[in-house]
Amino acid sequence: MRWIFFVSVVMFLLVCTASVSALSNKSLEAKELLDKAKLDIDQMELESIPISRVSERYSEGLQIYLGQLSLERSRKKFDYSLAIEYANDVGEIKKQALLAKDELQIFNENYNTVSLDVDLSSMDGEYRAIVDSYNEERFEDTIVLIDEGYLKLSEVQSSQTAVQLVYRSTIVAFWNFIVKQWVSLLVLFLILLVLLVYSWDKIKRTRLRVSLNHLDLQKATVRNLMKKMQHDYFKKKNLPEVEFRIKSQTFEELVRDIDRKILIVKEEVFRLNKKKGKKGRVGKGKGKKGRVKGESGKIKGNNEVVEKVKWRVGKGNRGRKVSGKGNVKGKKVVRKSRK
Repeated sequence: MRWIFFVSVVMFLLVCTASVSALSNKSLEAKELLDKAKLDIDQMELESIPISRVSERYSEGLQIYLGQLSLERSRKKFDYSLAIEYANDVGEIKKQALLAKDELQIFNENYNTVSLDVDLSSMDGEYRAIVDSYNEERFEDTIVLIDEGYLKLSEVQSSQTAVQLVYRSTIVAFWNFIVKQWVSLLVLFLILLVLLVYSWDKIKRTRLRVSLNHLDLQKATVRNLMKKMQHDYFKKKNLPEVEFRIKSQTFEELVRDIDRKILIVKEEVFRLNKKKGKKGRVGKGKGKKGRVKGESGKIKGNNEVVEKVKWRVGKGNRGRKVSGKGNVKGKKVVRKSRK
């Protein structure tokens, strides 16, 4: 009987050991992968890589593992596949994170180098998207965006280089033209300056005339609106009194403001006309003075005409009307002849 009991105990232990051994292998596999995931997270933290995403995956995998381990120890149905999947995800994310970090570092160096000579403001959005994807731990997107960023960087650099070449060639051609034609350009500039000075008053007067016409048009428009409002209020009786008063006050203020502006413009026009009138009167006065001198010279030099007048008066032609100074001179001559 003792032998039979001993054999039964040994058989039970063998069966239990075999069962526990099979379960422990799966548990150990999951435990090994989770331990490796924990080491990957520590390495990422040392590399200054964001670890929020991998830490979350590791925590979920560890919780699943502990739950399945409890089922395993209770000899219930268990499944470590999800815990193993989460642990493997941590390893894959770590590989992508390290690659994305290296790629981003190289891209930043190239970006900063190119930005010293080229304006890269047009690709600020692409650069910000790359940095945000890395900080948000979307490392697989970071790698793709970096490749697209290199293409955009090359396009911007090529376009900027072409623009700079065109700009430089244009500047050189323009400078050469100035050097060769500086005399003609100077003469043209002086001619334009003289024309501008000569016609400045005309330009100003034209501008004032346009402003005055515009103000008159505004005033006429306001007047028409006032007439329409008064017609609606007095004739049609479809405008409230309060609204009529408010609009009337508003229109009156507009008219006063327009009248004030018109007065200012007319004062400027008056100053211009006064300035022009002074110049005209000065020129006209000089012309009269010259004509007076010429007439006096003619009278002084024409002695024969004066002598004829004297002779005719001396003969007794006093009754004959002699125009102007000739009559007076004739009388004086008669008195002298009597003496």
